Amino acid sequence: MNTIFALIQKEKHHFERISRNAQRLVISFFMYGLGVPLITTFTNAFIWSNSHNFASVIVYNIGSWVTLPIMYFTNGVLLQFIPAPLLYTFGLILTASAPVIVIMFSLKGLISMFLVGIIFGMGWGFYWSNRTFYTLRNTEDLNRNYFYSLTFTIDIITGIVVPFIIGWVIVLGGNLSYRILAILLFITYLTAGLTTLKLSMDPSEHAHGIVTKIKGKWNLMRCISFFFGFQSGTNLVLPSLMILYLLGNEGILGTVSSFGALLSAFSIYQIGKIALTHHRIRIFALGVTVLVIATAMLALYPSNLGIVMYVVGTAITANFTWSSYNPMLMRLIDQYTPTKKQNRFKYIVDHEVFLNMGRITGVGIFFLLYSFSSKLLALRFTPVIITSFQVLVLFLLKKIVKQSDYQNNV
Repeated sequence: MNTIFALIQKEKHHFERISRNAQRLVISFFMYGLGVPLITTFTNAFIWSNSHNFASVIVYNIGSWVTLPIMYFTNGVLLQFIPAPLLYTFGLILTASAPVIVIMFSLKGLISMFLVGIIFGMGWGFYWSNRTFYTLRNTEDLNRNYFYSLTFTIDIITGIVVPFIIGWVIVLGGNLSYRILAILLFITYLTAGLTTLKLSMDPSEHAHGIVTKIKGKWNLMRCISFFFGFQSGTNLVLPSLMILYLLGNEGILGTVSSFGALLSAFSIYQIGKIALTHHRIRIFALGVTVLVIATAMLALYPSNLGIVMYVVGTAITANFTWSSYNPMLMRLIDQYTPTKKQNRFKYIVDHEVFLNMGRITGVGIFFLLYSFSSKLLALRFTPVIITSFQVLVLFLLKKIVKQSDYQNNV
């Protein structure tokens, strides 16, 4: 008992190292994480199950990614007149509304899917632009490793439990379960927004617009975000389609997703507590290594084992790469805005534009293979192409994140 109490006290001490506002963000992000499996994996699963058309899933996601950077820019304009917590909450409401519309009305047509994807992109744009800026404003470079490891670990824990429950609830309850889950999602996201009402941002802190004067390594960062977007986009589409098309039902999808989250939960949190700023590139490299192994297994053994290993590998990779990529991005933005911090929002918008261009391109590669070959070949060889670009991302990041950049911050 004393050991458990000591462990709790130790973790509490780590948590108290971040600001009160950052602690509120962690709570809100936790509630958002509860719904992530439904708004991404299982919404894609519902669209596929309802239409049996890969194009419907692709069009829905492209609609959201085309809209995302536009809403980042729009959010910057609206922040001059509307409090950030309201836009943040509105974004969560819209994010939940898109799956609700898809599920409640059982939409199938490509135009309908694209339009609902736009609604989802609007919600995600408001949510993520405010979330990113809240994080940038309420954390410091030296505690971002811990902050991101904590939030990602929470996401992983919810990613262990929630997909498993959702998957088998849907198998047992069918479309009625989808509808009940959609309603619960809406309530949860509304609550997540309300928890940030005490947070505020002065309009003078975030100049809206785009980056016009490119300096230093930012053009290289644009290339990185574009190629990194390949994997980010296909991660939201390919795993669910692989499981549903090749292995079976939502129950298997939920179980495999939970298993992948379980493997990365403990390690990423422990790494986050002890990792220094110059370890970030190594953490990213570890994630890419896992992805390369998983992709090779899928290409060589396109059987049940290869599919499961790839889906699990992408889950592990996403947690390691994003938890190290975001702090590196924010550090670069801090370096370029040491005196004019209000310009940080412009860099956030600029980054999102190139990231979503990459997401669209990555899914476009899958769509081309699907259109000119077969579903099986597209599912098997798209990951090989996408993964090769992630190796390139790793080498490009090394050019930005040099050991000398962190000598004063270890």
